[in-house]
Amino acid sequence: MKGETVTTVSAPFERGDHTGEVGPRSTGQWQWWSMLLLLVALAAVFLSVSAIGAAEAARDERVLPWLVPAATYLRTSGWQGLQWLLTKRIGLGCVISGTVALIALAGLTAGRLRALPLVLLGAALSLATWGQILLLSNQLRSGSALYGLGMVCALKKPSCAKGRRPAAAPARCRDLNVLLLREASGHWRPV
Repeated sequence: MKGETVTTVSAPFERGDHTGEVGPRSTGQWQWWSMLLLLVALAAVFLSVSAIGAAEAARDERVLPWLVPAATYLRTSGWQGLQWLLTKRIGLGCVISGTVALIALAGLTAGRLRALPLVLLGAALSLATWGQILLLSNQLRSGSALYGLGMVCALKKPSCAKGRRPAAAPARCRDLNVLLLREASGHWRPV
């Protein structure tokens, strides 16, 4: 398009051999070191939070003192709430399924075929909910079957998850910013 200004920052996405392929600069060592660094950081956070929790438990303090009123409420009235939920399980299942259906419908409206994974995950959640309701109603075969179908929906990879791509779309683009700008504007043309 005439008069279109495109700002590009392609250095982090170029490979060292200047083939024009998008990817990290080094292929092997960068990924290995980044994974090691992530594991070390996660272990450090886990150990520090554990040490803080152990010190507060030794002083007989709550780890999260602002949750004490909620924990006290659940301790005193939690059993009645659980019994109420068990008696109203059909209504709760309808509320969960309706909410999931609204979210899936909003995703389909906004993303069309790209929202298919959202629909499958919504179906998995709804099927697992109704499977649990049937198991609580002593219907083991039906409940187990719905749970199994929910797992299949959660593990299913849709074939059109990326959505429809026009035929003129470039397979690889040296500049990731240009590719993203063209996709956002809807104007596809070969580079």
